[in-house]
Amino acid sequence: MRNLKKYLAVAIAFAMSVSAFVPTAIFAASDDSDFNYADEAKALYAASLYKGLSETEYKPDLGSTLNRQTGVTMLLRLVGEENEALKLDATKAKDALKARFKDASDVDEWAVKQVAYAVEKGYVKGYPDGTFKAKSTLVGKAYCSLLLQVLGKDFKYDEAGQVFGEAADVTDEDEVDAFGSGDAIDKDTFVGISYKALGAKAKGEEKNSIRKT
Repeated sequence: MRNLKKYLAVAIAFAMSVSAFVPTAIFAASDDSDFNYADEAKALYAASLYKGLSETEYKPDLGSTLNRQTGVTMLLRLVGEENEALKLDATKAKDALKARFKDASDVDEWAVKQVAYAVEKGYVKGYPDGTFKAKSTLVGKAYCSLLLQVLGKDFKYDEAGQVFGEAADVTDEDEVDAFGSGDAIDKDTFVGISYKALGAKAKGEEKNSIRKT
């Protein structure tokens, strides 16, 4: 958890500062004025924590939904563990997923290592029927649950949005409701949850967890 806190401290400080200095032209082609978390998307993009549709230019695609394997990948990126996941042997990662989930073949090649790593770490679990459902749309409470797992929080799945809101000091009830939705969330809400997560308190921490080393 200490390494997580150190990484988040650097990530959020960088995200908040670098976005103010990134040339406006980089974001000029994106019409994201109708979204709630456009500024947060730019900050996360500037910190290489959110990629949107492109590896080389800013295309946030905030109006689209996303799936579970994408949510897992973003989770690892936020906590600074994606590079560690990518070091896994691809064959071993596939075999691990096959041994765990009967629909392991549904995990796309680009996400196999990340999903296998997250499962091994206990950040994410499958469904009681033995499936992972990698391509199912990501719902708000599921993504909040992933983040709460990393933060070491005790919670009930149906209350994930509320518990996450408390951990991240989200006081707007409408925002909390949106985060804890049981319906598919769009990338705008996904970005909002991700950004708020950078300021969430870990279990047993009195102060904001990103500010402790």
